[in-house]
Amino acid sequence: NSNILDTRLFIMSQLVTLWGSRLTYNFAIKGGYGFKHEDYRWEWVRNKMLPNNIIIRELFHIGFVNIYQHLLIWSFTFPMYLFYKDTTNTTFDITTDGLL
Repeated sequence: NSNILDTRLFIMSQLVTLWGSRLTYNFAIKGGYGFKHEDYRWEWVRNKMLPNNIIIRELFHIGFVNIYQHLLIWSFTFPMYLFYKDTTNTTFDITTDGLL
C-alpha cells in the first residue's frame, strides 16, 4: 500500500484509541492505578465464579485471560489489517477523503 496516510486505517485507529481512552479513564476513576490495587471485578470472579480448585482456576486463566483476550484484540486489529491490504477505493473512502 503506497498511501502514507490511509483514511480508513486512520479513522479505525482513532476509534480504537478513543475507546481505549474511555476504558482507561473509567479504570482510573475507580482507583485502578494504585500500587496495591486489584480490579474490583476480579475479587467477584475469584470468590463467586471460581471455586478453590486450582485446576479450574488455571483453566479459567488459560481460556479467558490468555485465549479470549487475545481473540478480542485480534477482532479489532485484523479488520484493520484487511483494510490495509485492500487498496480499492470505496464510497466510504471517497466520502471520508472529502470530509477530511
